[in-house]
Amino acid sequence: MYNDNFNSKPIWQFSIGEFEARLKKMVSTLIELAVTKAFEERANLVADTSSDTLDLKKASELTGLSSSTIYSKVSRFEMPSLTRGRPLLFSKKELMSWLEAGRPKNYLNILKKKL
Repeated sequence: MYNDNFNSKPIWQFSIGEFEARLKKMVSTLIELAVTKAFEERANLVADTSSDTLDLKKASELTGLSSSTIYSKVSRFEMPSLTRGRPLLFSKKELMSWLEAGRPKNYLNILKKKL
């Protein structure tokens, strides 16, 4: 049913069966490429940021927020994170700049002395 000369003739000359077969093949190829790319990006993200990466517990200690508050802020895009869902991963640099933007100066001085 699949025609090897699919690209050689105009689309209006295909039968419904030929068009449906080609469309299914194109959609499955696009889905496969998207999934592969997503997995590669996830692997690269975890590998590239491992030295600067904080998990939920460390981010909670750094910010002074509970884990449920952190999940809430991340889901509402109020707090920067490297990943959404589980496991939550954070960049220490991004969290520090987020804290500097929203916390009073005296709190930041205390926090920097701890680090």
